[in-house]
Amino acid sequence: MIVYKYLDENAALQTLENKCVLFRCPEQYRDHTDSLFFCSDEEKDKAYKLYINYLMFKNLREELIQSKSKPIKLKPIAKPYMFAMEEAYKLIKMTKRYTYQPYLAIFNKFINKYLDKKDKDLRIEFSKAINDSCKKIRDSALVTCFCKSCNERIMWDRYGGGYEGVCFGFDFDENNIREVEYVKKPISFNLHEAFEIRFGHEIAKCELHYDEQK
Repeated sequence: MIVYKYLDENAALQTLENKCVLFRCPEQYRDHTDSLFFCSDEEKDKAYKLYINYLMFKNLREELIQSKSKPIKLKPIAKPYMFAMEEAYKLIKMTKRYTYQPYLAIFNKFINKYLDKKDKDLRIEFSKAINDSCKKIRDSALVTCFCKSCNERIMWDRYGGGYEGVCFGFDFDENNIREVEYVKKPISFNLHEAFEIRFGHEIAKCELHYDEQK
């Protein structure tokens, strides 16, 4: 499949000298929405709740991980929660996916004390961290574009040095090229699902053992 790249004189000479095509960060393109994505407030809220729930599960679980010489004894009131965690762990280990554990909601009021911060402050920090990560991911990407035709006036004007540049043709395997998908608004990243997978793999690394108190 032949695809074309419009270049001004300087860019064309650099391409020939270096025998390669220049890739740029999306931010350097004229269209500042190129490769732009974000996390909606609704998605952040779902991911934040899952994150807090995961922290509770992870830390309670770490309390249960024990050596053979020092088994942990559980009080009767804790048995239902520990049983639920044991069953949840089996499912997480099998699916490599952590889902929200509703029975841990009773411990939510302790999470702020554990992290020594208020829920509002945590949410603000969480949202900022997600925004920064999205920007970092986009800035680390390298993109170059091609065209299906060598006779596009707009392309000659914008990228071909005002009709005075060059248009190179490249022969690519169709499987190595992806068609540009134009959308009316930036794509929303499914952070909640990404967290489910990440947390699932983290939890599945360790075993969970405990002894019940008679």
